[in-house]
Amino acid sequence: MNILEYRQAILDDLLARTKQNGEPAIDESTAIQLLNELRDDELEEGMLFNEPSDVADVLLETSRL
Repeated sequence: MNILEYRQAILDDLLARTKQNGEPAIDESTAIQLLNELRDDELEEGMLFNEPSDVADVLLETSRL
């Protein structure tokens, strides 16, 4: 998986998340903004150790959504 595919997988995971009431946990523009806070080199460093869903978890936790 290259960095673009990894970024897309993280974004897809973020957008698939829902709240308990079934509403989206995050909107697309916010998800993109959060993901863009991470540089490619930061993501590449963790690609071997973190699944896209793990990165999505961290982004949602740190954003307090």
